Amino acid sequence: MVTEKEKKSPPKKTDRTDQEIIEDWIGYVKNLNHIRHTNVYNNRYRVDVFTYYKLEDDLYNRTKITQSYFVAVIDGEVMNLTQTVEPEDANQ
Repeated sequence: MVTEKEKKSPPKKTDRTDQEIIEDWIGYVKNLNHIRHTNVYNNRYRVDVFTYYKLEDDLYNRTKITQSYFVAVIDGEVMNLTQTVEPEDANQ
């Protein structure tokens, strides 16, 4: 008697690292140099996006941080925990 082999399902795409998930979340960045993601604690990351720029008389490209986030990766999803603080009105 011949028995059929069990079909194995292809591996899921959820086996991505936190860094890959964060880079996909950021998406396309013009003049990208690199993305630095530092695990501060318990899968909470400081993410800095570095891009190239050039001044008028420069012979070479410079690099600066153009975007910065504090994010958490939970169950393969990115949560933006960055807090923005409104400047206080100096006239009060």
